[in-house]
Amino acid sequence: FRMACDDDPADILSRRALVTLLGQLSSDPSLRGDGAAAAESARARVAAIDALLPHAADDDEKTALLLERFFAERHELRDHRAAAGTAELLVEATGESLWAMESAALLWAGAGAMGFAARWASAVADHDALPGGPAEASAWRAAAARWFWAAGEEQRARELAVSAHKDAPADDYLAALALRT
Repeated sequence: FRMACDDDPADILSRRALVTLLGQLSSDPSLRGDGAAAAESARARVAAIDALLPHAADDDEKTALLLERFFAERHELRDHRAAAGTAELLVEATGESLWAMESAALLWAGAGAMGFAARWASAVADHDALPGGPAEASAWRAAAARWFWAAGEEQRARELAVSAHKDAPADDYLAALALRT
């Protein structure tokens, strides 16, 4: 299938088959002992997905491909930066789903990009569908303030911490954060 894709870049059927085949290979038990081979298989699958994405038939196929890429980057390659970028694409592809926004925030934090993490944490805090309601929103605002501070954006961190503390005056962590910043 790889040669068919190289011979005819418009051969979408071969591209889809290649992505499927590489996905099946990634679960091959013989690769579990060889980390380099497993990583190479995951990188090949991500490259095949990237080649297929511009040809996705509809939004559902695009979302499915992005999900597959996300899980390969996150779990097989353990590349937080790449997975965070894909999570951002999934936010748009899924209509701002909460889990994609949370994933973007946490993965950017894991990659050490605190400014990006803080922006996504702020967006999560403002999301309408937080299952924990105001308490969860308060926790995400505290994380955003902390990450803005870690990113060197002290003014933004201070404004967010003080504002969040006004919304949840009983939250001792927010109070300490508001005083610290």
